[in-house]
Amino acid sequence: MNQPRDLLPELLLWADHKPITVEAWLAQVARSDEAMGFCAVLWPAFVTVGDMVFRAPFDHQRLAGWVRADHPREAIERALNLFSLKDYFHSGAEPKAIARDRRLALGRTMAAMLPAKLAQDFPQLRFSAVLVDDAQDVGVTFFQV
Repeated sequence: MNQPRDLLPELLLWADHKPITVEAWLAQVARSDEAMGFCAVLWPAFVTVGDMVFRAPFDHQRLAGWVRADHPREAIERALNLFSLKDYFHSGAEPKAIARDRRLALGRTMAAMLPAKLAQDFPQLRFSAVLVDDAQDVGVTFFQV
C-alpha cells in the first residue's frame, strides 16, 4: 500500500461492485467544508516569532516556557510545530484495520507538502519536515535547518 488510493477499499465496493476512481468517488461523497478544512491542515498558515517559524494558530504562552528553559531554536520549533494525527479519524465508519496506515499516508503526504509551502512563504530560509511515527503518535513537524 504505497499510495493513498490503496487505502480506499471503498473504491472497490461501489455500485454493482464495479471499481470507481478516486475523483468519481470524491464527487459523490466529499463535502466542501471538509475539503476546506483539509486545505488548511495540509497547506497551513504560519506565524513568525523573532527568528522562529510556527504553524498558525500559535500558542505564545507555550513558547515562553520553552524559551525560559533555554532550549535551542531547532528543538523549540520541532516540538511546537508537531501536528499530531492521533486524534483524527475516529468517528463514523473509519475502518480500524487501516486507520493507522491512513494516518501514516496522510503524514507522509503532509511531510512532502510542508517544504513546498514553507519555501513559498519563506524563500530565504531552509526547513526540514519530519514524519513522526512512534507507538504513541503519528504526525508531522518542521524546523529550520
